[in-house]
Amino acid sequence: MIRALCLALLALAPARGERLLTGRVLAPDGQPVAGATIALVAPASEPGKPRVRLLEATGAADGRFELRCAEEARGELFLRGEGAGVRVVKLEPGTGARALGDLKLVGPAWLSGRASFVDGHPAPDLELWAVPEDVAAQPNALILCTEQAFERELSGAGLFSTRVRTDIDGRFKLGGLRPGRYMLRCPRPAVVLEPRSGYYQATTENISLAVESARLRVRALDGAGRELVGARVRLLELNEVAAGRYQPGQAWNETVGGPLACASFDVEPEAAYSLRIQAPGFGVQEDLVLLAQKEYEQVREYRLAPLQPPGRVRLVLQPLAQLTPGPFVVELVSPLTLAPDPEAEPLKPDEQGWLPPLAPGAYLFALRFQDPPGGTNWYLPAETREVLQLESKAEREVAVKLAAGGRFELSLTGAKLAQVEVRVEGLEGQPASALHFSAAAGGPAGAPARGLELLAPGRYTIHASAPDSREIEAEVLLEAGKTTRLELALKPR
Repeated sequence: MIRALCLALLALAPARGERLLTGRVLAPDGQPVAGATIALVAPASEPGKPRVRLLEATGAADGRFELRCAEEARGELFLRGEGAGVRVVKLEPGTGARALGDLKLVGPAWLSGRASFVDGHPAPDLELWAVPEDVAAQPNALILCTEQAFERELSGAGLFSTRVRTDIDGRFKLGGLRPGRYMLRCPRPAVVLEPRSGYYQATTENISLAVESARLRVRALDGAGRELVGARVRLLELNEVAAGRYQPGQAWNETVGGPLACASFDVEPEAAYSLRIQAPGFGVQEDLVLLAQKEYEQVREYRLAPLQPPGRVRLVLQPLAQLTPGPFVVELVSPLTLAPDPEAEPLKPDEQGWLPPLAPGAYLFALRFQDPPGGTNWYLPAETREVLQLESKAEREVAVKLAAGGRFELSLTGAKLAQVEVRVEGLEGQPASALHFSAAAGGPAGAPARGLELLAPGRYTIHASAPDSREIEAEVLLEAGKTTRLELALKPR
């Protein structure tokens, strides 16, 4: 035991020619500062030149720190605590251990108050920045707060800027500031605060902020009700394209954490969103979210089930007799939104149609076919209609009925292929679209250009136009599994 103690003391002692700085960072009220920044700063080379940080460390939860360095020249130790203040300690040259003791930060000013939604309810977990008047009017004010903080705070008068999150009652205190005037800003552009451009003299208390935008807060728990800090939450904007069917839009990702153990998002009332919550060791959970008009905050709480062993799914294709399917990839379609996950990679089945192992849950599948080697794909994208409930360790088969499409090829006179715009309008419910063609590389002169799109069979109206040419229109029948030639002769206007 004595030997182990000696080894521990040797590990703490500075090596030859090394200096070891230790101490404890305290807030102005004498409380330890957790996670303080401790930096060794080189002496100024010339007046007005930027200072250089030689080393940097992070203080412990109890405020204690230890900094080892080989620098023997005169320098300064810079201490910073978010919301607490700063301090600059001048160092004499030398080596060996130096205990600096308790170091109380300087930050004489603060701003405090309460943020609430316009309906009077508190606005919790809202990030606020105190932006000094020096930069508040700049369009990139928050970036300047970060970029200029170090040089501005080396004077030791207090924080140039600081940030905080409102508590469960919407209250906030931005402490440790140097004297001056500040504007309160939120780094999230979607958050609308009133007053929008008011300045506050530090120290000012009982500031009232009105939040005019809506927010969604998400909590994740395990089966026993414990917070799953670190769980990942994705919010996906949904644009409705048909009854119950959505097109994914912008996505936002947040991590459950902070004093309130939640993930917060800025949302639009009466807009639809998809939530996806996942945590290591737990199954994924999805949900649809919609805030009502004049609903300024919604709190969603989800209990995640432990992750279970996966199951297997085999897709059994039902093709047309005369057309052999080529290779295909599979997208997982959400039964809630009826749209594929925009962030997921397509799955590749094996030769027997088995997909990679899937976590237990509800599934729909979308198949996209590719050209076989040396051939042409004739199968339209396919989707399953019945939701598959996959149990842990289960093996299921899903039959997928395939439908074939047709292609166009183009023989063109009167204009160059690159100048022609060709559009099709379905006459039997098919969607309108643009057609694109590719001339066969190395093919004979005058050979038709191959159509790149595979379309559902049926009757179409073709529209073709080019600069300085008359637009032409023709009706054609596109058959499944066949190529239909378009012979278009454009004439000058």
